[in-house]
Amino acid sequence: MWVVILVLFALLFWWVMHHRTAPAAAGGGRRAAMGGTVTINAVPAKTGSIGVYLDAIGTVTPVYTTTMVSQVTGIITQVRYKEGQLVHRGQPLIQIDPRQYQANVTTAQGALDRDTNLLAQAQMDLKRYQDAWARNAIPKQTLDDQEKLVLQDQGTVKADQGTLQFDQTQLAYTHIDSPINGRVGLRLVDPGNLAVASAATMRPAAAV
Repeated sequence: MWVVILVLFALLFWWVMHHRTAPAAAGGGRRAAMGGTVTINAVPAKTGSIGVYLDAIGTVTPVYTTTMVSQVTGIITQVRYKEGQLVHRGQPLIQIDPRQYQANVTTAQGALDRDTNLLAQAQMDLKRYQDAWARNAIPKQTLDDQEKLVLQDQGTVKADQGTLQFDQTQLAYTHIDSPINGRVGLRLVDPGNLAVASAATMRPAAAV
């Protein structure tokens, strides 16, 4: 009886061990069947849109805005920007007809040249009068009058210089440039319009 029992235990142990090793052998066989070279395609990484968008309602607030206005009156000859365009500081935006202001600059420059030469002549006469006065050849009143004439001519030259600077500034105002880096708003003017009101609203790109 003990021999029969031991034989039965041996058969039961063999049957259990056989069923444990069978799945492991089957898995190893599948891995062996699937074994071999795997092909990998490598491509360089690139930056770009991944096509993921989120639609939402929002408000973009700029850091600051600049409303540009014309400081001179004239006919607009060129508009060098489009609505929504990004522009840089100093970039030309609007050109106003400069011919009138260029003529004023030329006139002021001519007046300055004329009065500068008159001052030089008066100063030469003053030098002669001073030499003559040193020799008692002329009365003191003549010398005094010439000194005052030189001072008058000096004042005239300064006034001419101020007029020329003013006309040059007015001429510069015919070129309207962007004061900041930003995005242009609505285009409110066209060539042929009279420049008397606001021309553009700028929004800095950094605010986006």
